[in-house]
Amino acid sequence: MAEEKETTPLSSLQSPPQEVSETELTPEMIAWRKQIRDQYQIQYNKLKEDLEKKLITENDQKIKMVVEELKKSQQPPTHDDIQKMLNAEYLEFEIKLRLNGTSEAQTVTLNELPASVERKVMRMLKEKLLPYAQNLAALTIDLAQGRGEDKVKAFFEALEPATDLIAEAVAIILSATLMKEITLEEVQDHVSLSRQTMILRAQMECNRLRDFFSQVSQIVVP
Repeated sequence: MAEEKETTPLSSLQSPPQEVSETELTPEMIAWRKQIRDQYQIQYNKLKEDLEKKLITENDQKIKMVVEELKKSQQPPTHDDIQKMLNAEYLEFEIKLRLNGTSEAQTVTLNELPASVERKVMRMLKEKLLPYAQNLAALTIDLAQGRGEDKVKAFFEALEPATDLIAEAVAIILSATLMKEITLEEVQDHVSLSRQTMILRAQMECNRLRDFFSQVSQIVVP
């Protein structure tokens, strides 16, 4: 049989030593404590200094990488780059729509639209987006500070004019694509918000608007 280990009765355990007060410390103990604290402080300061140097070095390297990438992106396009952009294929996206209110869906092909249509959309956004942005600032405060029901109300008050802007932009795009008048009401009555945003995104890709604004920024901001 395995030997049973003797257990120490709880009554025989000594209570932990009480903390020694300052008045009970001997000069040797005070000096020893100061020496330990000084050594710890030196080690702490060294670790802190090393960490700060490491972080500064890493941040400098990251900043240099970002600056180099920014410089590369701002370099003027080469002859080959310009030729590639001029030879770029026309992008197309097909989307099914029920604009006539029937169950039969019509396939609409989105493609690159002329600058006159782009300018029409820009003018509409300039005229209607700026007043909306001013109201949005006040609504943002209500969203951040209002009560539950006030936040819900502010959210929908901010969302409603935004959906009108999206629908009007889609109406301009579809009118130019289908070469017939498509009204704001037709878009809102027959096209979901999700499909409207997809139309806008697809049209931006067709017209390569991100590339356009990137090239403009290189011309305007040397």
